[in-house]
Amino acid sequence: MTDYMKRILQKLPIIFLFLFLAIIPFIWLQKQGYMINGVDTNFPLDPLSWFLQRFYVWNPAINGGVDWSSSVSAFFFHGLQAFFYSFGFSVITTEKLTLIFWFLLLGFSMYYLFGTIQELYLKKADALALYLARITAVIFYVFNMLNTNYVSVRDIQ
Repeated sequence: MTDYMKRILQKLPIIFLFLFLAIIPFIWLQKQGYMINGVDTNFPLDPLSWFLQRFYVWNPAINGGVDWSSSVSAFFFHGLQAFFYSFGFSVITTEKLTLIFWFLLLGFSMYYLFGTIQELYLKKADALALYLARITAVIFYVFNMLNTNYVSVRDIQ
């Protein structure tokens, strides 16, 4: 077995843990017809048209027109929603897929960041303690209570 394959097999438990953490939205949204909507969720009911609005810096629909230049910064965020929605998924499934993507990205990025910090500053520490600290940091970062505190479930039917 090559060194590359050994490294991949060593990381499989981490990958499965992140996948498990990422499918948490399916547990939250078990009841049909419900989606997450909250203060900072910013999930549109029509992701494709909402994404297309990101190409413009002027919005004529509000008060005869307003500056919409700040919407360009959400191009990637709403582009991901439009990407999933363009495959014909419902709004609720699109939201679930989007949340799974972001949870995976948050988990892997925090795992990488904490690993880099450990390599730079904590070389002499116990390997198991560092591993557990890394996983704990990922869980606290992905399930940040500041983010989940404002989320409410709303019926959209």
